[in-house]
Amino acid sequence: MSKNAIRKRILSRRDALSPLEIVSLSQEIAAEFLSSAVYAAASTLALYCSIRSEVVTSGIFAAAVEAGKCVLYPRTVGTTLEFVAVETLESLVASRFGICEPSSGEKLPLSKIDLLVLPGVAFDKQGIRLGYGLGCYDRALAAEGRPTLVGLAYDFQVIASLPHEKHDIPVDIVVTERKILSMYPAASFGTPY
Repeated sequence: MSKNAIRKRILSRRDALSPLEIVSLSQEIAAEFLSSAVYAAASTLALYCSIRSEVVTSGIFAAAVEAGKCVLYPRTVGTTLEFVAVETLESLVASRFGICEPSSGEKLPLSKIDLLVLPGVAFDKQGIRLGYGLGCYDRALAAEGRPTLVGLAYDFQVIASLPHEKHDIPVDIVVTERKILSMYPAASFGTPY
């Protein structure tokens, strides 16, 4: 199946979730993530501002700020991303893509970020991520040293295998409401199910 066909199928299923299901599942996914060893060890993390029916990250933001962690959000620069420190969600503004992002703040290079949480349309069991097709994250991650990458997804977004290109950068961990899937089983990323 092609990337576009998979994207269409998964987005159709994801967009069929009710607002209540999105909130409930996002809370379960956030609880899994916040209880992981990789989150506990991170002092600096980058999140994304959810759109449409993506896993909501506002609860993770609140917990991270309360824990004294530095939290960053991506800002689009041309066809790539830079990561900017954010102290309140109210400081985020809508970008040209309709995604909320920082308008100002301290920019940090990827090499200074411990953990980067990414959205995705689908993930496979090898960590391959299927996004919306713009390639912004892949370009940003190819440009600098990269932090540990974590994908947040509803369980139905994790499939056996995805078609991928040489430039596609896999995530290290996928967190769903049912499991934490580590691409490195010997590593201490939490308790996989």
